[in-house]
Amino acid sequence: MKHKYGEYTEFQISEFKKRIRKSIYVLLLSVDKNTSKQFENSNIDAMFDSLLYELGGASNVLFHPSEIVEAVNLLERARLELISKDFRWKVYRKLILDAGACIGRIEEV
Repeated sequence: MKHKYGEYTEFQISEFKKRIRKSIYVLLLSVDKNTSKQFENSNIDAMFDSLLYELGGASNVLFHPSEIVEAVNLLERARLELISKDFRWKVYRKLILDAGACIGRIEEV
């Protein structure tokens, strides 16, 4: 895949996508009542910040693929849902899963 400063191999893009998707799904696990105890010392707001900053940088380097734009939008909406006084687990879960799916659709060539 060509990027702003050269090229990435398919393997590099594949590994990037796996790592980012894992980071996205940790946002789900850290809020899920069945798994959140494992993440009780984690700062979910900082996790969102870190992931969104990284995706912003990747978007710029990779010439702004629409999948990253969509994933960032979904993650920001999930963040807003999480802090909402009317938090809805099903909405949050769907937003996180959809963001992960967007990353999965990034082409590796």
